[in-house]
Amino acid sequence: MAARPALYVRGASLPVRSVWRCCRCSYATASQDAISLPPLLTKLRVDMKEALKVKDKPSPRLNVLRGILTETTALEKRSQSVKNDKQIYKIIEKQIKASTKAAEEFASAGREDLRDKEHGQISIMEEYKAAVKSVSEEEVVVAVQDAIQQLQTDGVTPKRERVRRLLFAKGGTLEDKVINGSEDIVAKTVHAMVHEVAPSKNKQQEKKDRVDHEK
Repeated sequence: MAARPALYVRGASLPVRSVWRCCRCSYATASQDAISLPPLLTKLRVDMKEALKVKDKPSPRLNVLRGILTETTALEKRSQSVKNDKQIYKIIEKQIKASTKAAEEFASAGREDLRDKEHGQISIMEEYKAAVKSVSEEEVVVAVQDAIQQLQTDGVTPKRERVRRLLFAKGGTLEDKVINGSEDIVAKTVHAMVHEVAPSKNKQQEKKDRVDHEK
């Protein structure tokens, strides 16, 4: 079968198909640029550029930045775009654990020089980790209280799973937030506070049943 002749746009040196591809590529690039990056990722990339300007041997900060950004790129390649600081926070936590373990092994082997190198990099990672605003335990309590009240206002029984879904849902108080300490704090707080409101409701129901029975 003979190939179809290429159609050309008047005044353009490229076929219509090529023009369309170029437009599509330009649109995709513009769309990607329009997406706002997480603040910490922006900071890491800026610091990386500054660290690369140093002509001397690679600094501990440059090594740390390369490690974090390599993990970030790997995450994006797994079709999990980096949308918030919490994802980067978890990457840094993972690398801190790895460096801590390495430092212990170097210390056991009598390599204090390498142990100190790991400790230096851990300090830099802790610095970036601290740049992410975390939610305190007190703020978790307030968030759980508000979620329970919202469910009650809507006439819904505040069960634990419902409260948790409301907290972490799109637009929820704790959506993509880093919890100071551990997310176990949220589970424990929800469990305790839902248990507190449940008995009072049971008593009200018992009183209502008793009145109905007397009628």
